[in-house]
Parts: sequence; C-alpha cells; structure tokens
Amino acid sequence: FFRRKKISPYNLTNFCMTGAKCFISCPDRQQFCVHRSRFHLVLAQMGKTPLDDAEKSLLAPQDPDGGHNIENKRTRNPVFLYEMNQLKSEQLWDDLAHFLTYPGRLSHDVYAGSHGGKKPIFALDKINICDAEYDKLRAQLMTYAWQMSRWLSEHLLPFGKNIRVSQPDQFLSIVLDYVNDPCRKLTHTGNGTYVLL
Repeated sequence: FFRRKKISPYNLTNFCMTGAKCFISCPDRQQFCVHRSRFHLVLAQMGKTPLDDAEKSLLAPQDPDGGHNIENKRTRNPVFLYEMNQLKSEQLWDDLAHFLTYPGRLSHDVYAGSHGGKKPIFALDKINICDAEYDKLRAQLMTYAWQMSRWLSEHLLPFGKNIRVSQPDQFLSIVLDYVNDPCRKLTHTGNGTYVLL
C-alpha cells in the first residue's frame, strides 16, 4: 500500500544550476519541472535560425548562462510546425499530407489514446491554474510564454530555414496570443515580467 504525497507545484520551479545533476532543465533529475514547458528551446536547438547573441538572450534569459549556451544541432531535415489548436482544421491535414508527399488524404478523425493505469500511484493532484494560490506559478509560466511568442514571431517564422507552417497567419495569431494570461488576472509589465492586475 502506497500513500500518495501531495506535491506543491512550487516544488517544481527551481532552476538546474551549473554542475548539478539535471534532466532536461530540471534539477535533481526530476522528471517534470516548470522549465520543461519551454518548448521553444527544443525548436531553437534545431538550428533553423541564426541563433545569434540577441536571439539567444531572448530564448532563456533567466538561465544561469543567460541562454547563451543553447546548442545549435544544425538539423538539416525540413520541419512541419503546427499549434495544437490547428488540429481540427482540414487545411492543416492537407498541408501535412503535401509536406509528407502523401498521395491522398490523411486520416485523422479517429482518436487513439491511453488512459494509463486505473490507479496511478504517483500522479500529481489536479490543480486549477487560475486559483489565486497559483498566480505566482502562472506568472513564471507566462514569462516563458512571452519568450516563446516573441521568439517564434520575431525569429523562427520570419527567418527560419526549411520550416513549413500550415496557415501562417492563423498560426501567428495563436502564437501572439500566448502573451495573454488565460485567467485574465496577470498583466505584462515589460520584458517578459507579469504581475497581478
């Protein structure tokens, strides 16, 4: 019999310091932490943009290195990029089929997923990110959303090489909306900082 210990999301906000045992930006080999929400860093490492100093300082300015040690893996493969809100669009699936040189239509109307075990032992309790007790956590996530929005709209979309985006105007509109707090309780004060209204 295992007793599940309630974990505060604030325990998942620490940075991985230089020389520490880290796992994909998470300290102490944690499987999950807030810093893994920075999906734009993985995209940046593909090397589809120049990754100059100004760009790197926008990607991860709070990191101990200020974002300057982001590795450029110089991926040569073309990349098809979409935002999950576009998945219901037929145009996305047509564009993806064209990108893959798939003859015909891609089937996408059947959902296949896994619900995991019936009684997860170490599952985190669900939270409502809009609850007042999580305003500071959401402010940190919003900083990452701001960085992602700026990098995608100012660097990857205009200068990315070998990148295909379905419905670029719609994609850009979605990405630009990342800077808005979904709970409408935080406001952006400049340079990626968010505070309560």
